[in-house]
Amino acid sequence: QISPRQKTKMISLFDEISKRELPSIIDQIQSRNKLKRKIDELFLEVIGVDSKQRAVTIEKLYDVLTERILAMKETMSKD
Repeated sequence: QISPRQKTKMISLFDEISKRELPSIIDQIQSRNKLKRKIDELFLEVIGVDSKQRAVTIEKLYDVLTERILAMKETMSKD
């Protein structure tokens, strides 16, 4: 269950996001976009990932996602 503090953080983050235009998801991941990172950190907090583990998890996730997305783009461009 989402705590009142987490709910407040989510609403605040939504307000911040709604006022900005974000680059594509791959650009956000590759550039380690600060706003994208805030979203991911909050999501990991909500699902119960320990605060010490969040940064490591996000970096690993971004690396894997970048690798996979670029591989998919390469495969698609061959056709």
